Amino acid sequence: MTEAQNNGRAYETEDATLRPLLLFFGGLFVLCVVVFAAMLLLFRVFERASADAERHANVHLSPLATGGRLPPEPRLQYAEPADLATHRAAQSGRATTYGWIDRSAGVVRLPVARAAALILQRGLPQPQPTTATTAPGGP
Repeated sequence: MTEAQNNGRAYETEDATLRPLLLFFGGLFVLCVVVFAAMLLLFRVFERASADAERHANVHLSPLATGGRLPPEPRLQYAEPADLATHRAAQSGRATTYGWIDRSAGVVRLPVARAAALILQRGLPQPQPTTATTAPGGP
């Protein structure tokens, strides 16, 4: 419509009809209630299934468990502080105790403090002299 057909008015003069708006928002409300009820029912079903599985297997089953397959290496750590504490305890044990590395060759592991004291007392081991050989490509 042109401005001449609107009798000089430059805005919408007809109101929106109320019935379609009420039907739309009423349907939207009903849809939200149905979805909420379905989700509530679904969570209860999952909770009951999880409780049954725990009762029968006496373990907690994750809904993400897929047939016991492990993902490919490297895997993420799930207990980083505990893993770090275990690793540090093992390293500390190796650095502060005596032990065999190769019993048949007579190679032992010494505590770091004892090894440092022996190096200070005896000095660093000297490399064995090698026999004189000719340089590669020489006469």
